[in-house]
Parts: sequence; structure tokens; C-alpha cells
Amino acid sequence: MKTLHLKSPCCQGIIQRYGGKRRRCVKCGKTWTVRPKKRGRKPIRRFKNPITEILQSGMNLTAWARCRGITVATASEQIHRHLIRLVDNPVRLVLPQGSYVILADALWFTFSKQDWTMFLLALKPVSENKAYFLDPVLLTGGESYRNWMIVLSTIPYELKQQIKAFVSDGFRASKTITEEQGWIHQRCHFHLIAYLQVRRGKRKKGIAGKSVRENIYQTVIRLLEIQDRLAVKKLSKRLRRLAKQSDCPKSLKMTATEFLRNLPEFRAYLNYSDLHLPTTTGSVETMCKLVRKRTGTIRTVKALKLWATALIRLKSPLICNGKEH
Repeated sequence: MKTLHLKSPCCQGIIQRYGGKRRRCVKCGKTWTVRPKKRGRKPIRRFKNPITEILQSGMNLTAWARCRGITVATASEQIHRHLIRLVDNPVRLVLPQGSYVILADALWFTFSKQDWTMFLLALKPVSENKAYFLDPVLLTGGESYRNWMIVLSTIPYELKQQIKAFVSDGFRASKTITEEQGWIHQRCHFHLIAYLQVRRGKRKKGIAGKSVRENIYQTVIRLLEIQDRLAVKKLSKRLRRLAKQSDCPKSLKMTATEFLRNLPEFRAYLNYSDLHLPTTTGSVETMCKLVRKRTGTIRTVKALKLWATALIRLKSPLICNGKEH
């Protein structure tokens, strides 16, 4: 079989060796190298932002330093510098035009035997199914009326004027705040149902007042969802009778009484369907869980504020669906 040799790419002539790595065309005399190097300067290796890399991968500081081949002290200094740079830059929320719903929740921390509370606020546009988070506010003490008013004062004025409703888990000052601000108050269904579910006693044999517990649970579930006003009145009367029975536990009696007193706040999503109100604070609860998980080993208030702010800015927005009915 005849061997076909490679021809020169320029004019298909015979190729001759012209040194170690070079070759030459016999016809035109053009030379070239068989292993050409890439022209230009070498590209600079660009690493990810360490804050983004750590939060997305879930690794701790020691593991990240080992991957980079540096000491923990050097890694700590680099991360702190990036945190300061990220948090110091002001962030302006770009939200669609229209009305907003605000979701609120809080986290509790203790440093040097002193209680601290981190307040989280998220704005949900009525026209979207997303919750955009504001920077967290960290204050001493608990969820008092004074602290909540300080937190609400951090909302930009132009955004605050567009807020129509307030979704919360029913903390003590929530009703007063919504009345003063002129907002519609939507209470979280999940917290109520979870509380009743624990005291339902469905799987416990021989528990006192099992029938009453189950009837109270089913009645509350129907009152949260039913739209007929006449049926709401009948179910409300039934719930009052159940709460007055002798075998009804005291905790369920107090819960049923409070639920009936604040029934319009639990049914606000039905009365104001045009606002597409969410019936839970699930998106804020999810962010609280992420903050708690990623800041579990932090020992100072300053570091907690830095890491929480960076995490919320990188994770925002979260999905927040309105209740469909």
C-alpha cells in the first residue's frame, strides 16, 4: 500500500525538516513550528468571591483555607476584608411599581449573657411571587414594640408608602403596629396549625378530651379556608361551644378564644384577594433558618451582623407565593 505523506498547508508541497520543531515547504519556502505557543500574555486566574464561595459550598473557614493552601489566619483576614467591602456598599432595591406586602420575623441570639434580636423584613410586590429582603437589623432585647418601630423606620420612605399589608406570626406588638400604620394584617396559618397539631392527640391512645381536640382542629381548619359568611358564623359558634366543654384542655381553650377574637386577621387573604396575600411567613422563616445555620459558630455581635447581611444580600430574593383560593 502506498504511503501518503502530509503536504504543506500553504501550497500542498513536500514538507522538509527545518530544525528541531520547524518545518519548511519545498515549493514556497515558508516555515512554521509544529507546536505553536499561544500568543499574548498569560491569563490571570480569577477566583470567586470568597464570601460567595463559602456560602454556596457550605464549607467552613478551615476547609476553605486548606483548599486555597493558606493559613487560617490569612483566610480569616481575607474573608473579613471582603465582608467589609460587601456590607459597606449600599444596595438599592429595584422593585416593580405597585403595591407591596411586607413579611416580618425575628431571630434570638445571646452574647455575653445579653439577649439580642435580629429582625428580618421582606417586601413582596403584589404583581410578583418573590420576596425581596432588606438588610437585617440587630438590636438588644426582644420583640418589643419599641424595637419593631426602630426596624420599620429603616424602610425607605418611597417603599413604605406603597405597603398595603403586613404578614407576621402574630407577635405581641403586631396588631398595634398594623393599626397605627393603616396596614392590613394577615396572621400566619402555619404557626396556628402546628400548635394545634401538637395538641391534637391523634396518635395518643387514652388522651383526655380526644374527641374535643379533634373537633377543634377540624373546625379551625375549615374556618381558615371557607368563604361562605353564613358558614363562618355557624362554625364560629360551634368552636365556642367546643371550647366551653369540660374536657377541653385549657391551652386549646385559650387558643380557640384568641383565634375567634382575631379571626379577620387570619382570613385577610380572602377579604382582600386582590393583594394575593401569602398566608404564611415561609420565605422569611427559610431565610431565618439559613442565617441560623451559617452563623451557628459566630461569637461576636459584629461578625453576626456582617455574615447575616452578606448572606441575605446573596440569597435574596426568595419565592413567596400568594394563597390561591
